[in-house]
Amino acid sequence: MPIMTFIEPVSDVVMITIVVVLGIMAISGFATIAGILMYAMHNGYNAKAVHRTHGPLPFDDELSIVVTKA
Repeated sequence: MPIMTFIEPVSDVVMITIVVVLGIMAISGFATIAGILMYAMHNGYNAKAVHRTHGPLPFDDELSIVVTKA
């Protein structure tokens, strides 16, 4: 008879650390995009963003940003 092993749940400290790290990564990514777009707009470029949804999950979405010289 096979022995069943169970994975123990992650502790609260580990889960909070993971959530904080992922939050910091998301904020830094969006801040980088915002910084690049602000720099481009202040130097005479136009930015156009298009958001396309390809399904019910946000993982299927597509965000395109086109920066052109004005």
